[in-house]
Order: sequence, then C-alpha cells, then structure tokens
Amino acid sequence: MKRKILVVEDDLLFLDAISELLESSGYEVTKISSVERIVEILKKEQCDLLLCDVVLGVDSGFSILNMISQSDVQVPIIFMSGYENIEGVEKALSHEKVIDLLVKPFHIDDLEKLLIRTFSEEGFQNVESRTFLKVPFSAIAPNVILDFDIYVRLRSEKFVKVLYRGHTIDDERFLSYKNKNLEGYYVHSGDLTKLLETGIRNFEVCGESISNEVINEKLHEGLGEALFHNMSFLGRDTEQLKLLYRYSQVSIAGLKSSPRLNDIFKSIMQTDELSRHSYAVMILSLYIGLQLKEINPSNLVDIGMGAFFHDIGKLKLPESVLEKSEVTMSYSDRKLYRMHPELGFEFLKSLNFPKEVQRIVIEHHERVDGKGYPYQLSGNQIHFDSKLVSICNEFIKLLTPFKSKVSLDEILKKMKSQIGDGLDSVLMRKFEYIISE
Repeated sequence: MKRKILVVEDDLLFLDAISELLESSGYEVTKISSVERIVEILKKEQCDLLLCDVVLGVDSGFSILNMISQSDVQVPIIFMSGYENIEGVEKALSHEKVIDLLVKPFHIDDLEKLLIRTFSEEGFQNVESRTFLKVPFSAIAPNVILDFDIYVRLRSEKFVKVLYRGHTIDDERFLSYKNKNLEGYYVHSGDLTKLLETGIRNFEVCGESISNEVINEKLHEGLGEALFHNMSFLGRDTEQLKLLYRYSQVSIAGLKSSPRLNDIFKSIMQTDELSRHSYAVMILSLYIGLQLKEINPSNLVDIGMGAFFHDIGKLKLPESVLEKSEVTMSYSDRKLYRMHPELGFEFLKSLNFPKEVQRIVIEHHERVDGKGYPYQLSGNQIHFDSKLVSICNEFIKLLTPFKSKVSLDEILKKMKSQIGDGLDSVLMRKFEYIISE
C-alpha cells in the first residue's frame, strides 16, 4: 500500500517538481499551495505525512501547528525552509509532531532517506550528537566546492543539513551564513578527513585570490580549530580546548616577536604546503602535549614554536628539490634536502631563539634507531619534545591529500609499524591512546 503525503508549498514550480519526484519514488501525493484546506485534506485523505513549507504567504509553521493541534489529526510533519528562516523554526522543531526540517535547496536523496526512516518500523530517531563534529565557520572559505555536508544544531540532538556536498558558497551567501546567530556548524564524524582536506584547499584559494594576511591567518586558525576540535577529541573538556587555543596564539605571537621573525612568518604563510603543514603540526603537538604528564605546561609555548618552525630550513632550499618526494630524489638532492634541520637551527640560533625551540627544529628527523639525520641520534639522546613533534609531523603528513586517503586506524597502523625504528614506542602508545580516545 502506497504511503500518502500531503505537500504544501506556495512556490508552484517547486511544488510540482517535488510532487513528481515523490510520485516517481512510489508515494501517493496530494499537493496544495496554501494552508486553508490542510486539516480538511489530512482528514479526508488519511495522509501519512505532511511535508510543508515553513512560510506560506502570511502564515507560518506555528500557525499550521496550531491548526493541526486543535484538530484530532495525528500526522507527522516535515518542515521545509530557506536558510534565512532557520532561526525562526527552532521552537517549531520541539513540537512532538514535527520530526525534522529540510533546508532548501536540499537533495531529493536526503528527503527519500528521511521518508524511509519516518515510515520504518523503528520510526524517526534523533542522531546522537557524538556522531557530529563541531566546525568553526572560519574553517570554510567561499567559492570552494564542498566534499561534505554541513549541519547546524537546533537543539541537543537535532541536526539539520544546511550545506550540501558538491555545492559552493558564493561570497554573499558565505557572509549571510557566517553571520547567523547559531552555536556552530557541524560535519559528520566520517567526513573528518574531507573537512581537513577542504581546509587545506582553502589555503590554496587564499594564496591565489586573497592578499589580506589577516584573512589568510584567520583561515589557518580555522583549520587549526577544526583539527583540535575534531580529531576524535569529542568529549574533551571545553576549558582544555580553550587552553590549547591560547597556547597556540601565544606560540604564534612568539613567532612574530621581531620584524625579521615576522617576515619569516609571512614567508611561511605565503607558502601553501609549508604553511598548512606547519600550523597543523603545531596544533596537534600542543594538543598531545597538554595530555602528557612528562611535559611541563611552561614548555608548551616553546613546543608550539618549535613545531611551527620545524621545517623553516626548507625556505632556504631550491623549489626544484622541494617539489620532489624524498623517495624519488637523486642522491645530491636528498643530501641537500636533509640539510633543512641544520639550516633552520642555524637561522633560529642567529636570532637567539630559545634553545628548546632550536633543539626541536634540528632533531625532528632523528630516529630512535639512530638512522635519522642530521646527527644520527638514538633513543634517549633525542629530547622528549623533539620525539613528540616528530610523531605529530608524521601523523599530519599521512593526512595530506597528496597521499592516498586512509582512515585514522590505517594511519595509526602505519605509524605503529615504525615503533622502535623511527618512532619512540612509549610515546607512540600514549599518542595512539590520546588520538583514539
């Protein structure tokens, strides 16, 4: 037996289109363009669902709810709304008859999935909030194609999709979305890697189209926030995340503490691959460092600066070397490439940078088996802070879009294969515990 759906929409073209799509999917559809006959038709047709626009001329979702509540009609309701009206429907969503909200323009696939859930034996269930990750809007740039859907949270466990995979946001819509008075934007936890890759591409867009360094820095901060909010960090203490953000900002301030340093910082920020990698390694190193009892909080700013500047020596290498992977480099190119820790160390030393920061920069490619560079240090000869940045550096490298897409479990498996050779076993186990918790 076909399910009956009453569709109420004052945009006649949209009304016809969605009705035809529903009929082609096997539903029996009655369509009207005003609210006057809603209750009458629901009773007469014995409809199984009301699919209704939130704003119909002078009427609103609230007046529709009042009409239905005053009758004896028992029917679930799905509201449709343009994004500009989303803040006004939060109250309506708390009504027992309203099961969800679709934000226009929506994909017909999303409507079909919602209908399947609604008409299933289990009925509609709210999605657990832990399946979603909070995203600062600064992590999203205009005019970039999204690889994932974006949701807003309208109540504790009610998430509504507002931006769709495959869409772009033009400048005008970007500003209107950004200025909405909502608590935040969310992505599904399974889209974490896509979120980071989109954030990375945002830097590339900025490098091509935005000269304002403040905007560029904000995008980097956005990716950093997305990283430390979302890398399986759900459930973390909010105060701890605020503390992490403060440490990152103090570290950045230290990186720009003199005119010469500020020039170098700008040089890194204008180098897409180096800037995105450096910022992500800094945020992750600070996050892990905050969880480790071996690290004194007073050392975290130095760790942040060392993590950001760990590859600063690459600025002195020719681009012809940097554009190759180390595996495909000639012997002479590899020898030159492996000078970057020393070049970075000498530069920071010339500026009287803290010795702890210098040490991270020169040791971040050392290996616990003594086969690293530049000094072939091994085991406890390598400082704990340097080992931490080395592990975070490896993790972030495996997240980049230039590598094959892998899951968190696969990344950790690859890293664990280096335990005892490149990576410290004790610290790697602690890293895995924190990142997987």
